[in-house]
Amino acid sequence: MQSRRDNVAARIDSKLRVRLRIFSVIALVMLAVILFDVFSGRLAGGLALVAVAAGVLIGVLVSRMFRLSWHAENGVVVSRIDWIGLGILLAYLVFSIFRNRLIGTWIQGVTEVAASGLAISAGVMVGRVLGMHLGIRRLLSIWVPEVLVRPGNGD
Repeated sequence: MQSRRDNVAARIDSKLRVRLRIFSVIALVMLAVILFDVFSGRLAGGLALVAVAAGVLIGVLVSRMFRLSWHAENGVVVSRIDWIGLGILLAYLVFSIFRNRLIGTWIQGVTEVAASGLAISAGVMVGRVLGMHLGIRRLLSIWVPEVLVRPGNGD
């Protein structure tokens, strides 16, 4: 008998699963660097929290650039970029290019600007993973709700 996790994974396109794993690993590494910056005194804890939170909000919006859909023939969730997603991607790239200038308006010091930029980027990665995860759960709950039921819940 397959576990619930295996059942869910079997319903997600392999390319999408790999993308989620890569984003998750990158986010964890970035968050570890931010924690190091906070504990070494390079970045204030409150500023790090605000930057990561802002990044998560941006990331959830940016996760929209990939349109998640159900592929009925293969029975899996797939993703592809659409026109709205392309516009979001371009806006995010412009933000990324000018991020240090925007952050530098409110924060002084090269080290804090760089650390804040990294915190925002880490939040964006977390937000992208979160946004894609929520979208996948939404699609699975519509097309194969039995996959999301935990064993032993009486359902």
